[in-house]
Amino acid sequence: MSQGNQSRTGHDTLVAINGHALKTIRTLLRIKRTDLAASAGISVDYLIKLENSPHTRRVTAGVFTGLHSNLPGVPHQAILANPNAGQVAA
Repeated sequence: MSQGNQSRTGHDTLVAINGHALKTIRTLLRIKRTDLAASAGISVDYLIKLENSPHTRRVTAGVFTGLHSNLPGVPHQAILANPNAGQVAA
């Protein structure tokens, strides 16, 4: 993950995610909200809040990993709020 998608508060690293992308990918993969939430260790209500937020949401690195690891074949950049942050153009 690039530096532009992470911030640190206390002991938790936060990762900015794109909820709309998360919802679109989950839907395309035909993964139920209940299944993704359970596998990621979060509540369905929290997943709904992440997916439907009109703004970028920051989640802990653990939540990000839980979500991403349950989206088979999807690169982690696909659900980042700014997948190109920290990259330098050639």
